[in-house]
Amino acid sequence: METDKFFFNKKKYFIDYVVRYESFELEIAQLKEKFCLNAITPHCNKGEEREYYKKYYNSTEIINKVKEMANTTIELFGYSF
Repeated sequence: METDKFFFNKKKYFIDYVVRYESFELEIAQLKEKFCLNAITPHCNKGEEREYYKKYYNSTEIINKVKEMANTTIELFGYSF
């Protein structure tokens, strides 16, 4: 699967924690607190504000293609359409 090479090796995780982009600032703040870090995490390359992701998937054909290509990520992070 598309994310297996990054997360798994024979069903074992390579990583301890994944910071979700959707809640980046909150999760980074929690990690800073947990590990007593005083790092600056600037928001670089900020794009324009966009609609909620589900609005872009407006046909069954598109949804099925994304599910086919990114099924592991969808399941791992609990995304839905």
